[in-house]
Amino acid sequence: MTTRAAIGYLRTDISGARQQWDESRISSVAGKLGYDLRKTVAWGLRVEEPMKRLRVQLSRLGLSTIVTPNLDHFDGKIPGAIREVADVITVSPEMKYMRRPRTVSLADATFAVSPEVMALLASAAEIAEAGGRDGVDVEHVLLAMLRNPEITVGPLREIGIGPETYGKRLAQLTQPS
Repeated sequence: MTTRAAIGYLRTDISGARQQWDESRISSVAGKLGYDLRKTVAWGLRVEEPMKRLRVQLSRLGLSTIVTPNLDHFDGKIPGAIREVADVITVSPEMKYMRRPRTVSLADATFAVSPEVMALLASAAEIAEAGGRDGVDVEHVLLAMLRNPEITVGPLREIGIGPETYGKRLAQLTQPS
């Protein structure tokens, strides 16, 4: 069995006297979910640029999963800089927040596309906006295709989304939760 690896993260000002207990719970949940916990970093408020430092730790260790006691250790919301590079698992409640690679805003993109592609991207942008996202990613495009069944896979190829990508993602999106 392949073992996945993770890093633990907590803020000492949030854990306080419970720091040792929080570290133990991080280790326990990581092990229960099949992760090899490589290390746990515990930083206080005086640490400069903690999210930048956490990204450096992830990069140095070649990891893409963080286990933390709860979202309070990220001030209630996972920062985009972390969400771009890592899945985040919280101990309480036990949840996994999937990585969200950076997306490109359509307003920032300049390229020539067919009217069919423009219609698909406009629909995808509406879906992304309704979901509170600033950019469009593959899932939004695929959901737009489901919303507009008359659109063929041609526009996907035109914008660089090949069958190996849309086949897997479309299957994931259409599976019942």
